[in-house]
Amino acid sequence: MTEKTEEGTKRFSFLLTDDEKLSWKSFIEKNNISTISKLLRQSVDFYLKNYSTLEFFRDFSKTLHKLKEPLGNIKAICEILLNEKKAEIKWENLSLIKDIFDQAEILQERIANMNKLNTGEVTDFDVLIVDDDPLINKILTHFFEDNGYRCKKAINGKETLEILNNSHPRLILLDIVLPDISGYDVCKKIKSNQDLKNIPVYYITALSASEVREQTKNTAADGYVLKPFKFHEFEQLFSIIS
Repeated sequence: MTEKTEEGTKRFSFLLTDDEKLSWKSFIEKNNISTISKLLRQSVDFYLKNYSTLEFFRDFSKTLHKLKEPLGNIKAICEILLNEKKAEIKWENLSLIKDIFDQAEILQERIANMNKLNTGEVTDFDVLIVDDDPLINKILTHFFEDNGYRCKKAINGKETLEILNNSHPRLILLDIVLPDISGYDVCKKIKSNQDLKNIPVYYITALSASEVREQTKNTAADGYVLKPFKFHEFEQLFSIIS
């Protein structure tokens, strides 16, 4: 809000919550800025000087997003050729396909990183991986982090729901057989929560496809990936995270 002073100048005031005030105070102390007023002046000055650049980056982010899907398709096709058609392809062509796959992977990772810099984040991680198998957690974390996404791990339903009390990831990968609460019940709780229901939930499980398919409908989950999984199945989810 604004108010007029006796001198005729306008004073700008901001209504902040106590948590916001504490965050600003912490930022000021950490960055050696003497007052909140000084921080505001610097912020406004930066925005005015860089407005056109910031607008460019907003459009640039849309372009980056459009590039990610075809790159994912290129990688998936290369993976199919390398894994399923290997015996039918000459060695020199296999080498070329592998190079294309590697370059597409590098470019996809760079796009993901650039998109994060340009759009900012509303949470401290992108993907919540829920599985009581440490190896699965490690493999999936390594895969998504290699592609530029930040991950957080949980090993049971209780921990998952506690994490979601304070965070809103862009994607949840949820095992069904957990040591405390069924993944089905965890998903029901997520989808019945007004603040969480729009977060995509994908089951990762070794249960039969027929059962999981039916329960996916019943629990309002967004999809599933069966174990043992292939990485290209998760690459199709990159567009959801961005």
